Amino acid sequence: MQVNTDSLLKFADNAVEEMTHRNFEIIGVYLRGSVALAETPLLGGAADIDLVFIHNQPPEIHREIQRITDDVHLDIAHHDQKDYLDRRALRVDPWMGPGLFNAKVLFDPQHFVDFTLASVRGMFDRPDNVIQRARALAVDARQTWRVLEKPSTVQEYQFIGTYLETINLAANALARLVGEPLTSRRFVPEFEKRVARLDRPGMVAGLLGLLGAPQVDLETLHHWVAAWDMNFSALAGELRPVNLHSDRRNYFLRHFVTQLTTEHPEYILWPLIQTWTQMVAAAPQERAVFQKWFETCHHLGLLGDAVEERIAGLDAYLEQVEDVIEAWAHDQGV
Repeated sequence: MQVNTDSLLKFADNAVEEMTHRNFEIIGVYLRGSVALAETPLLGGAADIDLVFIHNQPPEIHREIQRITDDVHLDIAHHDQKDYLDRRALRVDPWMGPGLFNAKVLFDPQHFVDFTLASVRGMFDRPDNVIQRARALAVDARQTWRVLEKPSTVQEYQFIGTYLETINLAANALARLVGEPLTSRRFVPEFEKRVARLDRPGMVAGLLGLLGAPQVDLETLHHWVAAWDMNFSALAGELRPVNLHSDRRNYFLRHFVTQLTTEHPEYILWPLIQTWTQMVAAAPQERAVFQKWFETCHHLGLLGDAVEERIAGLDAYLEQVEDVIEAWAHDQGV
């Protein structure tokens, strides 16, 4: 079967129809992410379909993965309707706001979602609301960075996780000025597009430098993808976080393999290191199993003698992010 945007939408409609049938707890469902935006949702032939189910009471689970084919799955979030009652707050929420702004309603018998979307979309692009979303993430990035500079006894995977989260918040702070949140597989290429719109293309090289991209070549990346795949496949089911569900292997792996054939194979570093670090965090007692991850992080300068330099470099990068945001605010008169 050939998978395209139309077939992905059909998968979404079928799933919603089945899951809402005679389930009176669900009051609304909307589609978000690349399928809702119709922006080439398939990478390497694999895709996820991001659905949000709104319940009239606190849901028992908050996220689940449902397989459709080897290369397509549903990524379902379950929310309490109370999360949607403060609609003005949703408008300036840097994570939920953009997803709602571009949402596609799939189930809404009481018009709860329609009413929420109308409120969120009203004045969503007004500069004072845009800058509020961006500044919130920049503040969070700075607070997270301060954790890195404090002496501590955290494990290596905890340090790397915090380091990556700081970069994630900083990059998304800029992305919010001109678009949706950055997703894992598209993180670097989408960031490249956003900073180009801000006339700050040099921010991409800075981000890649923080990830250690100048230290890698194509052959090394191929070896790392193979090691990542071995660790992903070996991770015990009971230890897997939802993001590393076994049905998401092709979702990541097919993207890695495809990206390695492009002129920018180093763009896989973000999803590769991010998800690999999550594996280590899920099974920290298996240090020997993840030896290749340790070697990779040392190679990238994320562990070892280069760490202090990286923390300082991240500090300088955050200052640049803050400067771009404030320059944008000044230009917009806010």
